[in-house]
Amino acid sequence: MIKVTDNIPTVFLASCLPSDRWTSIDVYTDGVEAGLRTYADSFMVQRLSPVGAYVHSRVVRALVRRTTYPMLVQRMLRRQDPMALAHIMDHFYAYLLPGNHHGLITCHDLAEYHVTELSAGQLRRWKQRVQHIRRASLVFADSAHTAADIQNLLGVTPDRIVVNYLGIDDAFGPLPPDHTYSPCAAHLNVLSKQHFLALHVGSTTKRKNISGLLHALSKLRKEGVPILLVKVGVSVTTGAYANLVRQLGLTDAVVECGFASRQDLVEIYNVCDVLLQPSLYEGFGFPPLEAQACGLPCVLSNTASLPEIGGDAALYHDPTSKDGIIESVMQLRSKRDLRESLIAQGYMNARRFTWDKHVETLMEGYRRVLAMSHGRRTYST
Repeated sequence: MIKVTDNIPTVFLASCLPSDRWTSIDVYTDGVEAGLRTYADSFMVQRLSPVGAYVHSRVVRALVRRTTYPMLVQRMLRRQDPMALAHIMDHFYAYLLPGNHHGLITCHDLAEYHVTELSAGQLRRWKQRVQHIRRASLVFADSAHTAADIQNLLGVTPDRIVVNYLGIDDAFGPLPPDHTYSPCAAHLNVLSKQHFLALHVGSTTKRKNISGLLHALSKLRKEGVPILLVKVGVSVTTGAYANLVRQLGLTDAVVECGFASRQDLVEIYNVCDVLLQPSLYEGFGFPPLEAQACGLPCVLSNTASLPEIGGDAALYHDPTSKDGIIESVMQLRSKRDLRESLIAQGYMNARRFTWDKHVETLMEGYRRVLAMSHGRRTYST
């Protein structure tokens, strides 16, 4: 247990605004908050929520980001100083970092440096935001790949960067044979009797390489593979990729599941045949680990952090190759031993990533920053 005089340090968690609707960051903050609350004898934890955080107006949201939120962080630190730390939960909000030794931040990726859909002006403003990461006393990186980006692109020295892998929820795992599925998963289970179900989970931003995924799906169907794309998250049959889906004749080859709840997602992982993630860039990657924990083999691109996260428990391909996905899918369908091996290795690989480990590393970082900031005081563990 840490003791600074007789007080317990406070950690303020500054996450994205609820109106941002960044589900992954909300999940991350929820996981960290729950984990820290189990160490109540070492740290107090408080999640910050500025006035106007739930307003969906773009103008109001911008005002909250630029004025209300920074003022709230500074005010809370002044009230608690010198016993408080601010942990910024996402690099987009790096400007919230205080200009002293009280700030830490989690950087999930610096993807926009590599693959972006932003205009020149938007990209310039984004880069200005993430440059504030340099002010952090300590930066937590989701992967070694992201840590290298932070060092090489932002000039943060390695001694201020800690690789801290994210955890996956214990809910992700194989389901018993007699499990009663929800309507969506039950429908997929019926389809799986005559089709090969390829799952994609997430957004349709440029770096997700949805175009490459759809072209591979089209070619596999032309070669006689009864494959269907199960899409969880942002739709591909509406929006930016709707025309491509029609042009490739895939309108009847996509099953849209929308934004699934955690329980629905567990069931979907359990009934599909493969997870496809041909991303051009990922700073981490929840879907491969969640899939592996559920016994679903993964076909991933060999770029950025994905080989680091997926380990030896996945098949990899060059995302710029038109035949990479196709060859891997063919292998999985024809080689039973390979499939079973990937499933067994996947279970083991997924166990490396737990919220307990993540929170323990955070706490080590908090102790370190407190010692740096208040070295004259006495700390004990």
